[in-house]
Amino acid sequence: MAWDVCPVMKTTTSSMDGPAYWLRRAEEARRTADEMVDPVSKKTLLDIAKAYEELAAFAASKRGNEQGGSQDPEQL
Repeated sequence: MAWDVCPVMKTTTSSMDGPAYWLRRAEEARRTADEMVDPVSKKTLLDIAKAYEELAAFAASKRGNEQGGSQDPEQL
């Protein structure tokens, strides 16, 4: 097993390092939540979307620290 591939999401870990990846996942979770009828499922997906946004912010701050400044995750 290669260490640079996430077996669960079948993507390279380097693409998961960027905030844009996590923001796309958050949007996908929100779109799916909009389709849910069950309130527990809807809330769970919205919680997941929030967690993805937090990962995006973390990735942006990590990237900003590596580049010597902070960056807006929406711009990456």
